[in-house]
Amino acid sequence: MNTTRPTSKSESVCNITCKAYEAAIKEAFPAQANEDKFMSHVILAVMESSDSYQAVRYINDFYEWPCSRSTITLFDNIFYDIKNQVHTQILSWVVSTGIRPNLKKGEPITFSVNPDVHISGHVAEVLPATARYAVTVPKTGTDEYVTMMADVENVLTS
Repeated sequence: MNTTRPTSKSESVCNITCKAYEAAIKEAFPAQANEDKFMSHVILAVMESSDSYQAVRYINDFYEWPCSRSTITLFDNIFYDIKNQVHTQILSWVVSTGIRPNLKKGEPITFSVNPDVHISGHVAEVLPATARYAVTVPKTGTDEYVTMMADVENVLTS
């Protein structure tokens, strides 16, 4: 069982999404399509990039494969579908791990966004299907609030 929440950079997410576009990717790079580890190179470019333009630049810079605007459009579709694949895999991950939110709406919450940064607020909404909380957090120096998402596994209060 994988205990790590799927993200847009998870190998399984990128692998499944890129494999769905394999025929179109091979059509975009016909001279390279039969190379050893062709799809592995494409998946790595997607995992290492923040968007379609960066992925295409990665492919062009590191592999010297020819790229065009149509290649960027193809990768736009891949990056769009990655979001759907992440959501699908998170739903499965929540079921397989049994992770569940234990705080209720209105309760105080402190969560970590990285090891050095902790944020406190109040639970605005509980999202059990994705094991997340919507959290209202006061904006520093104002009477305004912002809403942030907190993954259950990053909550420091119980």
